Order: sequence, then C-alpha cells, then structure tokens
Amino acid sequence: MKRHDLVVIGAGPAGLTAGLYAGLYGLQTRVIGKTIGGELKLAPMIFDYPGIKAIKGSDWLDAMLAQLKDAGAEIIEKKITAISRNDQGSFKVNAQDEIFEALSLIFASGNKKRRPVYSGSDLAKSLGIKLTQENFIVVDEKMRTNIPGIYAAGNCLEYPLGAEQLIDAAAQGARAAAQVYEYLKGKKAPLLWGKATIPNL
Repeated sequence: MKRHDLVVIGAGPAGLTAGLYAGLYGLQTRVIGKTIGGELKLAPMIFDYPGIKAIKGSDWLDAMLAQLKDAGAEIIEKKITAISRNDQGSFKVNAQDEIFEALSLIFASGNKKRRPVYSGSDLAKSLGIKLTQENFIVVDEKMRTNIPGIYAAGNCLEYPLGAEQLIDAAAQGARAAAQVYEYLKGKKAPLLWGKATIPNL
C-alpha cells in the first residue's frame, strides 16, 4: 500500500481544484470520488465564472481533468466506503477494492441536505470530525477541521462558506491545498506565478 501526501474525498469543483493545487505544489495526491465532476458536468452552461464568458459544464470538467493530469494528481472514480486513522497518524482510505494511505485528507464531498448523492458526513463522523446539526463540516479560517491533518472545502461546509457557487468551491479547494502543504512541509505554500515557480511543472 503506497503512502500518499494527500487524498481528496470528493471529485466535484472543490475536490478537483484542491487536487490541482496539491499536485502543482508537488504533493503526491489522489482525488477519489464516486462521480467525477459531480453535478457540474451536467450543467448546460456556466456563465458566472470570472474570465470565462460561457462554458459548458462538461467542457470545464475536461479542462480541469487535463490540468490535473499535467500536475501529476491522479483521479480515481470509486466510492469511498471507509476511512480510519492508524497509530502513526496517517489515514487509511478504503475505496471499493483499493486501499490508500495518506498523511492528510481534504473532504470535498458535498452534503446530504443539499445533494443526497454526494455526501461524506458519515465518513467524517467515523473520524470524529466536528459537524453541525445539519451535518456540515466545521472548519476554521484555514479550512482545518478539529482533527489534525484533515481539512474541508466546498458544499460540505455550512453557508456562507458552502454557497453552492463554482468560484467559492474552487477558491476553498485551493486554500485547503495550500494549508495541507503548510501542514506537511512546515512552511508556507509557494506562490504559483508562472511555470518557473511551480514545483511540479
């Protein structure tokens, strides 16, 4: 069983963006989700993403997947059935017939209240992550949960953090990845400004 720096739980906009940034930071990253792209890939047209006049959800997803591949982050389309923490502080992630070990996790799994199909609240509960009464994950300003090494982003967070907007989800995914880098490396994540500054390009 190979040990990864990060496993991202959920492959919607927040999870994919977290995987992209983590890959660009040079972290060994796996993004695992039952449905790659979540509901966004079914969006007929996205009109409100800055810098893009209009794009189909499926086209946005194709572009994201190409970026993740270039960054070295692997995407796995499987349902996560269990997560546990071992005595060394790393996490074991069961995804159907595969097991992954990770030094950190980012939950980007949606919420049953908003999207019944996309939810990681039961997995979060099994790890002792603090949730609200409506099963939203509680994080601080650095996207950290109450469990060291576990972060969260996207619609698994309560409004106004989980605002069901593509730009919010993407921004939170990027922030969570930067905090994971700081957690693992003990220093601030590098500024990604041009290829020369990106460790993994």
